[in-house]
Amino acid sequence: MAQFDWKGRTGGGQEVKGSLRAGSKEEVMASLRRQGIAVQSIEETRGSDDEIDYEAGRAIPSAQPVPSTAVERLARARAQGPSRMRGLLIAIVFLAIGLGLGLAAPVLVCHCDRAADGVATCTLRESDLGVVPLRVQTLAGVRSVEIETLSGGGTSNQGRSVSVPHVRFVLYGGDRASIHAARWGDDALQRMRTDLVSWLLESGPGTFTQRSIEWGTLVLALVPTAIGLLMLLLFLLSFSRVATDAIYDKAGTLAARADAEHGARPHD
Repeated sequence: MAQFDWKGRTGGGQEVKGSLRAGSKEEVMASLRRQGIAVQSIEETRGSDDEIDYEAGRAIPSAQPVPSTAVERLARARAQGPSRMRGLLIAIVFLAIGLGLGLAAPVLVCHCDRAADGVATCTLRESDLGVVPLRVQTLAGVRSVEIETLSGGGTSNQGRSVSVPHVRFVLYGGDRASIHAARWGDDALQRMRTDLVSWLLESGPGTFTQRSIEWGTLVLALVPTAIGLLMLLLFLLSFSRVATDAIYDKAGTLAARADAEHGARPHD
């Protein structure tokens, strides 16, 4: 067997060097890789010491094999413990993204009550994702419902630039007092206006309730919100040893199944 001098880096980025007695450079490289050392150079020299001598005067932590299977990676993460602050920050970021997207198209609810004398009182409620209250307006003596229109740019099916109308719901009472939704919507508000006008023409006590939701924007906002809530739940569960062990056990089962499917083998 020959003596080989080698240089490399540990997983933490520290430079290390030493000597190793082996049958070939390939054996040296394989041995160092199992210790988690990235080899930079190997040179054959003479000697008889069958050990690794790290650079004198430097405290180099013992290198550990880089996990090669999902089970090993999970075991290493479990030994290090959960990173709570990182999980909390990720949850906050996703929740902020979801709520921010929801602000672009809040859910609008119009609720009206008509007394026996025919006077209608209506309330417009707008909320982020239909949960977080944003704006509440009430108007007594509602007499009419109008739609304000704002033209904006858009693209037709043929790729041409066209004028796309955006509408806003407005309720008028006595002395032209009014309340209106903060957001501009689409045809759904037109349908709400038609239904409310029909209700106002009726007589006798009654109630009217209808929602206007832009489903595309709402679904887009719900995705990061759901991820954020899940991360927040995991953050809270990390303080429970029982819950943490149960999660890691379940994850270990899934990891072992994944390793079996991909034919991954652990280090010796």
